[in-house]
Amino acid sequence: MVTCAILAGIAGNSLVTFAKSVNYTNDFYLLQIETSPYSIKKWLSDDILVQTILNAVISVAVLIFGMILGDYGLSWNLLIVFCLLLYIGIYLSLFGFLIGQWLDVQTLDATSFFLMFLVMFFLIPFHEFASGKWIQLITKVQQLFPFYYLYQIFTSKLLGQTWIINLIWLVGTSLLTGVPAIIAIYYLLKKRIV
Repeated sequence: MVTCAILAGIAGNSLVTFAKSVNYTNDFYLLQIETSPYSIKKWLSDDILVQTILNAVISVAVLIFGMILGDYGLSWNLLIVFCLLLYIGIYLSLFGFLIGQWLDVQTLDATSFFLMFLVMFFLIPFHEFASGKWIQLITKVQQLFPFYYLYQIFTSKLLGQTWIINLIWLVGTSLLTGVPAIIAIYYLLKKRIV
């Protein structure tokens, strides 16, 4: 349950809040890129570092609250979960950055619930509690994104099974879907600068 709370906080921060922040500061950074040695790469890396720190603060706050309630204690599994959630936060921040470049603030306000719903759609393991052709199709789509493998890692860790292959799939799918986002960011900003 704590993992879901952290993931919801990270998703909200990395997608919705970050997209709005990027949109608000867009003109300033575009001017910086044009008039100084500051680059798109530096802008993206600085902002993602800040997002990772914010996601860590969100995670630690929820974890401390969970420990106070006595739900769990410190363990290696908890550290692994923490690191994986921060990794997913970086992944989502890429898309938050892209969405912030693409959409204006009013559209972001109007679509923020939909964005969160979409992320949660990819997180829910429908195949665990339902079956049928639609569920199989949804599961195939989910397997294209790292969230599916994040759930598989958590399940494997709980059951004491090997989870390394799912970690490889998580990293692989995040690269396969994240690299196009980076390319889109680069070309979208290059088009706006020139």
